[in-house]
Amino acid sequence: MKFINSIIFIASFLVIISCERNQQLLDENIKYIAADTAANASVKFIHTYAPITPALTTGAGPALQIWRNGQKISGTTAAVNAFTYSLQFPATISYSLLSPGASNFHFIMNRYVSGAFAPQTGDTVFRTTINLEAGKKYSMFLVDSVQSPGVLTVQDNWTVPAPNRYQVRFANLIANPTGRYDIYADSIGRTIITNIGYREVSAFVEIERPNTSENFRVRRTGDTATLYTLSMNPGSQRVYTLFTRGRASTTGRTPLLTFYTNR
Repeated sequence: MKFINSIIFIASFLVIISCERNQQLLDENIKYIAADTAANASVKFIHTYAPITPALTTGAGPALQIWRNGQKISGTTAAVNAFTYSLQFPATISYSLLSPGASNFHFIMNRYVSGAFAPQTGDTVFRTTINLEAGKKYSMFLVDSVQSPGVLTVQDNWTVPAPNRYQVRFANLIANPTGRYDIYADSIGRTIITNIGYREVSAFVEIERPNTSENFRVRRTGDTATLYTLSMNPGSQRVYTLFTRGRASTTGRTPLLTFYTNR
């Protein structure tokens, strides 16, 4: 009996040691896979293409998969992981980390047959080519270029805001707009961004964080009438992109002001 107990004790001791070693190896591996933003480019994709065609589902607009240099970078193999109107990819604050260099992006209709991605000729709705630079951040908007689908790519040149302050910029992406637009911030009682035309993106501006929520108002340049309003609670040292999207003549695409978080 003492011999059996000794065997059980030794076996248990070895299991504990093995588990601790495995945990140590796991911790070490986690350190090795930490994201290297300096060696890669960071890209965020924003779907603001308002037309409801082309589409695989009537009236839905193009649901897409994102490909870069012949490799899919969006979602998984499941058909439900599609990039659709009003969404961002990645869906969180994070950017996609991509190796630097010449990049051919294709945004292909989310066509699946028997659970497998099966694009057909003509399924590429958007395409763009860009040279991604290591350590830089980009936002890539899918937009209506009036004549045909287009891609608007801009660099996200923000710096970390001071404590109790935040940064914000504005992109005018409403399809077929007229005029130019300003952004007015209620908390400070003044216009913070002015004269932004279609497919234009302002520089980031830094302002003091309000004690309560902030109301941003879109106005035509030179006019005080409010077209669209967004209420949000900006965080200390956060960075945001405000953008208008939609098209008045299209069902389900009512123009509005919204945002995504860059930091």
